[in-house]
Amino acid sequence: MASDAWLPAKWRQFIAQHVLQFGTSGFFSYQISLYPDFVLHKLGHIVFFGVLGLFFCFALRGIGKATLLVGLFAAVDEGHQYFVVGRSARLGDIVIDTLAGLLFIGLWAVGYGIWAKR
Repeated sequence: MASDAWLPAKWRQFIAQHVLQFGTSGFFSYQISLYPDFVLHKLGHIVFFGVLGLFFCFALRGIGKATLLVGLFAAVDEGHQYFVVGRSARLGDIVIDTLAGLLFIGLWAVGYGIWAKR
């Protein structure tokens, strides 16, 4: 992770105490942290895969197909990360990315439904 020296000491201590670790290592392990670089990285993934899900949904005219393609794209992305030095592949990232696509599709569908009823 990036240097967190710019964070106040109390914040660094709080963040260090509130890290969730699932598993010990490998593909099925996952770590959730409040470190700003982690949060921003995950938000970037959520927005990217969410928008990708919307694009697939519009192009394919189907939520199921769009979700499947987002999941496949997320799996390929994690497979690529497996071969990059300093990166790792995690099942949790595939799940989060796929759910982000589904979330954006769902939010669009609800928003469009509310707007269309006017």
